[in-house]
Order: sequence, then C-alpha cells, then structure tokens
Amino acid sequence: MEEMLSLIPSDEETGLNSLTSSQRVGRKIDILQFIKFVWCTMNNCESEEIVEAANIAISNLLPTKSRSLYDIAYNRFKKWCAEKNVQVYSEHILLAYFSENAKNYKSSTLWAQYSMVKSCLIIYDNIDINKFPKLIAFLKRSGDGYQAKKIENIDKE
Repeated sequence: MEEMLSLIPSDEETGLNSLTSSQRVGRKIDILQFIKFVWCTMNNCESEEIVEAANIAISNLLPTKSRSLYDIAYNRFKKWCAEKNVQVYSEHILLAYFSENAKNYKSSTLWAQYSMVKSCLIIYDNIDINKFPKLIAFLKRSGDGYQAKKIENIDKE
C-alpha cells in the first residue's frame, strides 16, 4: 500500500496547488479511495458471494420494460465510438456524438438518448456524465426555438 501511495504525484504536478484547501482535500480523498479500490481489486478483498450479489443488483438497475431501448441507445453510442476509434469517453467525445445526432433528432429525443446512454455508462463503464456541464448546456441549447406541434381540437359532430 505504501508503494502505491508513493506513486501519487505532488500538488504542483497535478495542479492541485491552484485549488483551495478544501478542494485539495476532496481531490486527495478521491485519489486515496481510488488507490484503496485498486488495492482491494488486486488483493480480492470481496468474497465471491458479495460480488455475485452486487452483479445481480447491477443487472436490475435498468427499467425492465424499456431495457432494450437503453441497450439500443448504448450500443449505438458504442458503435459510433468504434467508428471514430474512440477508446476513452470524455466530455468532448459525448459533445461530438450528441452534436452529430442533433442534426437528425429533436431536443426531446436527444434528452431521452442522453438519459439512456448516461444510465448505461454508469452501469457498464462506471462513468458518470452528470459531471459534464458543457454537454448539459449543449442539450439545453438544442431546444432553443423549438415549438412543439399542437394538435388541433377536433370537434365531435
């Protein structure tokens, strides 16, 4: 464990010295939790029973009725990434993906796709895109000027 701690770069190397003291503490806690996670993973800290129970719980996180829609949205995103040779998901990657989709889909569809891809990325890849503010801003702006079509009232005769 001490060997792993020695691998943590200094505050200057990471840019932490430009943060407030509470931000530095938060980042260092994140790093330490990650190191503990890696150490436990390498040393099998969890029993097979616990891992199996967690995997069962994870498999039930997506809504049962619409799971296939979630998988389709996620697989479409993964296919797009494969075509673009993307291996690491970043805010820029997701911005490019959704801006490309914005050419063909309305804002409400983009938001639905975002929600499904977000859920799948959290479950399958442990990536939380809630922390991508530019992506959220882009999705909000995609609805500017959109007028929903109103259905005319049909009088019963």
